[in-house]
Formats: sequence, structure tokens, C-alpha cells
Amino acid sequence: MPRGGHAFTFGGARYAFDPVSGALHRLSAPAYTAVRLVAARGWDGARAGRGGRDEQTAHRARLLQSLDELAQLQAAGALFTADPAPGVGPAAGASSGAGVARDPGAGRMLRALCLNVAHDCNMACDYCFSGDGAYGGGRALMSPDVAERAIDLLFDCAGGPACEVDFFGGEPLLNLEAVAAAVARGRQRARERGMRVAFTLTTNALLLRGEAARFVDAEMDNVVLSCDGRPVVHDGHRRRRAGGPTHAAVLENILGFAARRGARDHWVRGTYTRQNLDFDADALYLADRGLPHVSVEPIVAPRRTPLALRRAEMPAVRRTYARLAAAVIERRRAGRAFEFFHFRFDHDRGACLERRAAGCGGGRDYQAGDPPGRLWAGPQLVGRPGVELGDVRAGIAASPVRAAFCALGVAAKPACRQCWARYLCGGGCHAAAHLASGDLLTPDPVACAVQRARLEAALHVAADTHGSTTQRL
Repeated sequence: MPRGGHAFTFGGARYAFDPVSGALHRLSAPAYTAVRLVAARGWDGARAGRGGRDEQTAHRARLLQSLDELAQLQAAGALFTADPAPGVGPAAGASSGAGVARDPGAGRMLRALCLNVAHDCNMACDYCFSGDGAYGGGRALMSPDVAERAIDLLFDCAGGPACEVDFFGGEPLLNLEAVAAAVARGRQRARERGMRVAFTLTTNALLLRGEAARFVDAEMDNVVLSCDGRPVVHDGHRRRRAGGPTHAAVLENILGFAARRGARDHWVRGTYTRQNLDFDADALYLADRGLPHVSVEPIVAPRRTPLALRRAEMPAVRRTYARLAAAVIERRRAGRAFEFFHFRFDHDRGACLERRAAGCGGGRDYQAGDPPGRLWAGPQLVGRPGVELGDVRAGIAASPVRAAFCALGVAAKPACRQCWARYLCGGGCHAAAHLASGDLLTPDPVACAVQRARLEAALHVAADTHGSTTQRL
């Protein structure tokens, strides 16, 4: 398919998606054939009707009518839209080989910080990218002083009226003192600067009870609660440090917290591996517990890891997303709706093309701090050689490493420039690319295949939800 349109079938329906405008079209059979003909032969070839069996059938008149309708969509900028890339986004003008762009300066234009307040954990999950929470080093907790200095850096370098702070680990509830210090300093600085600050905390939920649960509910704008779904799946990977299952305690704490939290933002997030490719059952298990906001995401791990996904498993992954999409639609129609995180689209206020082309802000306007106060391009890159960016005390250094991250985006990645999903994923996860190949400009092909399968499912859900044959996403 050319860059101007992606035709696909899903759940018995036919679609064309325009990457640049974000328009999604539900198609009749002749229109679907017409889209594929234009993609393969161009407009003149599609109308000429040479060399193809489809044009010789009784549907020829309908096919020609569909071609006229497609031409109107193109004229309206809703299909086969000309792509301004590579002249958009921070990577504009960057070399596809070097990925070099101008460093915006010593840390200015920060949007968010992820604070790894605990390089320690009370679980020993066998797929954890942080190595039981220690990130390849010694176990450590961030001091309140370092947490406050990180908040000061964020506000001093903030490039807009709002900023975000994520508390991560390890298990951040092992260091509630540093979390509380960062929240207090963030609220103080926000008042002084007339800004908004939002806090998110990701927890395995083993400690989410009593005073800790009350604090998290009161102070966090969003909470991510880790549970892999069915007991056999969860306990197969997420064990206590001393051994023993965690599912029962985790689910009890999550259900209690969700009841307290009500409709305010919180998500239950699981991880799937090659051992549970039927992860739709895990998402539905969580929804059936009365948890309305669910996310189940693929493992991020080097390819040699036994639990990592392989190319051979992609058909099974696609079938699972198809079942999950059907379940989301069926339950919504039956009045039992739940939200699956990766099937969401903001139909009314989608990001501008430049923002979509820029993709992940890791290393650019989003950075991660470890317990000593060193800064990295993201939580999954903490401790990895070659991606350190500065220190919360000294600030963010202007460097070739920083410049390389500032250059990342669709325009800098040859594989992304040819992909129909480029403006929905923005070039993919930096950590997944680095883990797969060590090259930030080469996305992990398995992660890309998962992303495309997931996005087709999400587009199908969106089309059913909004009940329109043509819509912009």
C-alpha cells in the first residue's frame, strides 16, 4: 500500500485509513477493491481496468462509481493525502542515518519527569526489565532532597503552563517519604509559577492499603495498578521476593482502592508474554472483577529473553486483539462497557501532525531520574550505557546524546516513513528499539507488528463506537 492510505479488513468490516489526515472510512466491497487498485496501479491504472479480473465482473459500474467517490475524498484531504514528512516534527532536516538535530539547550522545554524513587521491590517478577527493581545496580531509595531537586529542575525547565511527574520503580510505595516530599514541592512550585502539575504513581499494589492508599488516592491524578489478570498468569510471573504468590493480595488491594477511587483516573495494567497469547482472557478477567479501566501490554525485553514475543506469534496476537475488540464492542452494546487503554482515540482533540510525527518525548521533553539523581531518556533506559543525560543538581547537559533523542521521530526513521501507522505511534518506543538492536533509529520489528495489529483493532472499535462511515481520528 502507498503511504497515502491503508486498506484492511477487521471483524468482517472493510476499512481505509488515511495516515496524514487521520480519516477512517468504512467501505463497501467495491470501494475496498477500488482503494486497493489505486494503491497498486495509481488512478489511471485503476480506471483503465487492464490486467485484473475484478474489472471484468458485473461490478464494473459500481467500481467506477467508487473510484469517483475516492477521488472526492482525496480532493477533500481525507484519503491518499500528500505527506509533508520529512518536513515536520523535531527531526525535520535530520539525516536518516545520523539522526542529528539541534539540541534545544540545557534542558529547556521539559514536560515531564519520571522519578524512580525506589530501585528496590517487594516482588521478583521474572519478566521485569529493571532486574527485580535494582536496574542492574545496588538497591537504593531516592532521598527526599533528590526528589525535591528533581521537581525544582522540572519547573525551572518547564516549557509550558503544565507539567507531569510519574513515580516509578521498583516499587515506589517502598519510599513514600520521597513521594510525599516531591508532591509537596511540586504543589508549592506550581502555586509560585501559576502552573498546573499532575502526579501519577505506578504500583504493584502489595502495599496499597491503609495510610498509603489514602495518600495515593488524595494526591495522585492518575494511578496505575499492576495485575496480570487470571491468577495462573499473574502468579506465574509476579512472585514475592521471598517466594509465594501475590495475586490474591494484589487483587484485594486493587479492588479496595478502586472502590475508594470511584470514577477518578486509575488503570489496572497487565503484561502479556509468549506464555499467555490469549491475553484477552486476562483483560476480561479484570473487567469482570468490576474494574472498568484495563490495559494489557506486551513484554518489553531483548529478543533472546525466553518470554519475549517472536515474529511467529504475531498471527496469534492479531487474533487475540480481534477477540478483544469484539468483546469490547459486545459489552458496550449490552450496557457492560469497559475501557481498554490501547483502543482509545481522542476524536475531538487529537494531537497535531507535528506532535504525532515527534512521537515519544523520551530524552527530549520527558526524562527519568534515578535514586542518585542521574537523568536518563526514560524509565526503561535507566542504567543503560550511552543514554545518560545529566543530573538533577547540575541540570540537563547539551550533548550529542541529547541531540540524538531530540532528533527522533517519524522523519528520522526510514522504516517508519513507509509505515501506515507512523502518525499513530510516532516511531515507537525508544527502549524497545534500544533493547532490540542498540540503534534508536531502528524500531523493533516485533513491537511494530504488535502495534499495527493493536491499532487495526482500535480503529475497528472506533468505527463501531462512533457509527460513522467516515470519521477523523
